[in-house]
Amino acid sequence: MTSIDTILESVGINRQDLTTQVDEHRRMSGEMRLVLASHFPVEDLACAVEQLAARLTAISDEMTHNLGDYYVGGLAEDVIDMVNDADRKDVLEIMRLHLDLPTADGQGSAPILNTVPIFGYPDLKCVTHTVLNHAVRTFDHASYLVNVNTGEVSTVPPEQTAVQTAALLAQGASNV
Repeated sequence: MTSIDTILESVGINRQDLTTQVDEHRRMSGEMRLVLASHFPVEDLACAVEQLAARLTAISDEMTHNLGDYYVGGLAEDVIDMVNDADRKDVLEIMRLHLDLPTADGQGSAPILNTVPIFGYPDLKCVTHTVLNHAVRTFDHASYLVNVNTGEVSTVPPEQTAVQTAALLAQGASNV
């Protein structure tokens, strides 16, 4: 079975080093300290590798189970198409429906939604919904975790980070 460790090792990247860089980036960003330029895209890159590993694992598993039953070339194409077109949901559309928000109107205005992946949790995306609070002239933010496979939405409590909430979800916590 292909794993993220195998993929990282094949290109000379140590997973522990990558995890350490992501953790350092999160800590420095959270403390509003200067983030090194070399660290800036590290979590997005790590998430991309992690998602690629998950897709390759799914392809490998499907191919292994069905080898001998089909013509390999046709099977490979079918499996790759299946994994790429899996039931991954459009995260922003899920949030628009969940929050009962409109889509973009004819003039291009739409709810302010931002989405980022979370390293260590390839099936989750963090979506931040921003609303202008006219009374106090500030932006109010609410964050949610969306499972790209199931469409399940979980609120990130204000006292937690998205990473902490993702860890609780992974442990099966019911209070999230």
